[in-house]
Amino acid sequence: MTRIDAREADVLRKEIASALTPIAQKHHLAMSTVLSLTRINAPTLIGRGPRIADIQAAVARHYGITRGDIVGPAREAKIVRPRQVAMYLTRRLTDKSLAQIGHAFGDRNHATVIHGVDRIRPMLADRTMRRAVSRIVKGLGQ
Repeated sequence: MTRIDAREADVLRKEIASALTPIAQKHHLAMSTVLSLTRINAPTLIGRGPRIADIQAAVARHYGITRGDIVGPAREAKIVRPRQVAMYLTRRLTDKSLAQIGHAFGDRNHATVIHGVDRIRPMLADRTMRRAVSRIVKGLGQ
């Protein structure tokens, strides 16, 4: 990565702000809101964010299982739910395709990933699940 000095950083900040101003105006948003949304979504927008292996490891740690359990063939509830959480977070926090996610989770197909993500979404209405997912995301530095 190229290092930039303070003067160059200031010029870049101004260029970014001038590029975002029309977006804020078009959608009648405060510039602080647009900047906040940009900051939150920047890793995904620029194709970065946590690696799938990091998400799997964080979820495994949270649930007291191994990363091998998450990518393995086990179908017990104590493994399946964390696997689905990891698939949900991978879909949400990365720009990976369903096929890429399935491959990273033990060569599962895209339909399995969709099913896993769809199982977790309604569970986020539960405060305990929402907090668990939030803790995992914070642990990833997101």
